[in-house]
Amino acid sequence: MRRADAPAAGWYPDPQGGPRLRWWDGTDWIDRWRSRPAPSASSATGSPPFEAIGDAVRTAARSAGASGPRPPRVDQRDLVDQVRQVARAEMARGAEMFGQQARHVTRQIEPLVGQYTNRLIDFLRRLLIIAVALIVFWLVFQAIAEVTFFQWLGDRIDNLFGGDALPPGPSTS
Repeated sequence: MRRADAPAAGWYPDPQGGPRLRWWDGTDWIDRWRSRPAPSASSATGSPPFEAIGDAVRTAARSAGASGPRPPRVDQRDLVDQVRQVARAEMARGAEMFGQQARHVTRQIEPLVGQYTNRLIDFLRRLLIIAVALIVFWLVFQAIAEVTFFQWLGDRIDNLFGGDALPPGPSTS
């Protein structure tokens, strides 16, 4: 096969009949494979199936090793257009899959936000209950301490002046 007759470099069905695609570098097959796209992607977009492209490549590859009559020349422009259509369909399928995964992940994030918000609210509620309890305790302590202090002071004053008698005040004579 002449180089001018060879298809352009790209992914084509394996000429040995494998289920994967194989890389054609424009002159020879390279030992690089990848899986085929889902059949729904090419049929949904109306692009030609990989088998049609693979038949053309297999025919061209066989003619390189066969010494019989030459098969008709494959138009490179048609082949390139077919490969482009298949590549666009594959990109559209990949974009759709990415969109589905992104939507799925987005749905999973929302409960996490609510969960952490609820934890923060519970923490603040407990903190407020503790603060109110401390304030009430402090007020009760202050009230008890103040009454106790005035009773103690009164007892000391009574002890200084000998009981219930008031200290002598200024005379009003």
